[in-house]
Parts: sequence; C-alpha cells; structure tokens
Amino acid sequence: MGNYLIFFGPSIIRDARHRRDVTTRRRRFEMQTREAEVEALHRCAICGATEVSDPNLEFRVARNGEEYCIPHLSQAKAAT
Repeated sequence: MGNYLIFFGPSIIRDARHRRDVTTRRRRFEMQTREAEVEALHRCAICGATEVSDPNLEFRVARNGEEYCIPHLSQAKAAT
C-alpha cells in the first residue's frame, strides 16, 4: 500500500487541488454572470422600456439605428 501512495500520491493531491481551483473559478464566473443578467440588452429610445422591465416587449431597430418597442415603432417610422 505504501508503494502505491508513494507512486500515485502526488498526482492524487495535484488533481484534488486542481478540482478545488476549478470549482472556485466556476463559482466566481457564475456569480459574475448572474450580475450581468440584470443589465438590459434592449432599450426603447422613446419610453426607455427594457426587456428586464417588461419581458413581453419586442424591440426593433429603425433605420436611424435606434431601438424601439413595438408600441412606439410607429412613432419612429413617422419621424423618419
């Protein structure tokens, strides 16, 4: 049994440390990802609504490059 531990012991310890480091990095990544989910990807140029504030809203980009929610898209077309 001693020979086994002498031969395989260092690699077992190294693997255990590596797993611990990976777990720590994974937890840190998941926490940062959750914090980033709060930020909105789309924002209406007229009312300022986002997909975070109203998940049922759909957004479109007008010819001027601004994003508009569907209720305000007609106002964006009239302005152009």
